Amino acid sequence: MGLHPSKSILFTGPPGVGKTLAAKWIARQLNRPLLVLDLAAVMSSFLGRTGNNIRYVLDYAKNTECVLLLDELDAIAKRRDDTSEIGELKRLVTVLLQEIDDWPPTGLLIAATNHPDLLDPAVWRRFEVVVEFGKPERRQIEILVNRLLENQIENISKWSGVLSFVFSGKSYSEIERQITLIRKTSAITK
Repeated sequence: MGLHPSKSILFTGPPGVGKTLAAKWIARQLNRPLLVLDLAAVMSSFLGRTGNNIRYVLDYAKNTECVLLLDELDAIAKRRDDTSEIGELKRLVTVLLQEIDDWPPTGLLIAATNHPDLLDPAVWRRFEVVVEFGKPERRQIEILVNRLLENQIENISKWSGVLSFVFSGKSYSEIERQITLIRKTSAITK
């Protein structure tokens, strides 16, 4: 029917809810390498170089059968109507938009942001699919706690309900970090 698979996805949500993990899973399912470009890290003190750096990486990824994750998209793709931003940063948004528009249908571009409210409105139109990640609900927390502690505690199902209440409102990574810390403390004090 002349249609191509989706070539661009935008993941939004707070830190620690699985955006990067989802990109890794998608790459594994597609049997393609995952290239990660942390846009906050690529910002050069010489702003003119930043646009060239981004264009170089994106050109490389376009010519490689891969999944490219643009992490921390909000570091560069900020609203162009923000009067506090300088002209060079606004030009970076334009460079990024052009590169997304030219993304080949043979690749997959995934971008992730913790701050969707900072993104330029034109960025939203460039992504064919937008997926919002939220913090886990109590049942999801129970499943995570069971998985993390299944071989550590007898009758974990009795504790997972209590811990899902205790960890309510936390991200997956916060919960995992806290459980790991508790396990380490327990191992030291035995």
